[in-house]
Amino acid sequence: MVNKQNDSAQHYYKAALNLAKLHENPAMQTMVYTNMGVTYREQKQLDTAEYYSKKALHMANTDSEKVYAYMNMAFVFFDKNMLDSARYYLDISETLYRNVTDKNPFTRVSLNKLRYRVEKKDGNLELALHYQELYTEYQYEITGKNDRQLLLEMQRKYNLAAKETEHNREMNARLKWMGGLALALLLLAGVCLMMIQKNKKQKAELAIARQQFFTMQELYRQKDNDMNDMKKMFIKKMEIAKSIAILTPYLDEHLKGKSKKTDQELIWEVTKIAQTLKANNFVDIANELSPGFTDRLKNICPELNEREISICCLVLFNFSNEEIDLLINDRYKGSTQTVQNWKTAIRRKLNIKHNGNLQDFLMNI
Repeated sequence: MVNKQNDSAQHYYKAALNLAKLHENPAMQTMVYTNMGVTYREQKQLDTAEYYSKKALHMANTDSEKVYAYMNMAFVFFDKNMLDSARYYLDISETLYRNVTDKNPFTRVSLNKLRYRVEKKDGNLELALHYQELYTEYQYEITGKNDRQLLLEMQRKYNLAAKETEHNREMNARLKWMGGLALALLLLAGVCLMMIQKNKKQKAELAIARQQFFTMQELYRQKDNDMNDMKKMFIKKMEIAKSIAILTPYLDEHLKGKSKKTDQELIWEVTKIAQTLKANNFVDIANELSPGFTDRLKNICPELNEREISICCLVLFNFSNEEIDLLINDRYKGSTQTVQNWKTAIRRKLNIKHNGNLQDFLMNI
């Protein structure tokens, strides 16, 4: 608006108006309507300017808002050469201005300037001269206030600079020993934060370790009729049964709050089992129980990566998605859906039809 880019001004005013309506802010709506009226008046679109000025007048609640709204209406009618209407709205605006507690001197200047222009245009030259004198007087008053305010501001800044220099001398002496204290406190806070984070991490690791243990325990304790001989042999090769048997009473005691082991010791014991699983090479076990299996698999589909080959080994020996999730994934990162997605990718690489059975395909290999 200041740069006379009226189209852009109206675009942003309309955006502001939509937000003001959305947030039900009548004061902001009044301000936007007023400014839109001024912009259209500067473009000489006086009917549109009158429309938005009336909208502002309708929304105005406080005397200050009404002063601006009535004054803008007066300006619009002056530009329309409707001097009686301009004088009518100007009278109301001046009356309201006298009742405003926090008077804006620029508003008073604008009112007198408009009054001077109305009376001059209407031929009341003596009255116009009176308002011209008031207008000039108020302008000088504002200019004088601004000059005095500038001098006071410069003096205030000088005083502040002098005080700041003296203050800095005193602070430099204090900061020499305060810096060491602050550094010590910072280090202490860092240590405390590290301990808190370590405690949180330890609790999370313990929860993960328990979940891993119980899942492995369930895997090993499956009923015989739920597990074929090849799968039993595969699990036996993992050599986790003895570790599970040793750790079970310690975990039971820990859950009941009677354990003599610390959380960290228990985590270490449980994760040793998980590490045993991670360390086991499923490819080696599969090839020991079914010699040459993975070599034939790679010959058929060289595109299979290391993880996909490990999954094929587990599928061959009838492990479920939940079990594969345990053996291939970290429990807190994986899921049976992840395993299913991996199996789908494997089926695609092996060109197995949608209704084909992956385990049957691998058994044929």
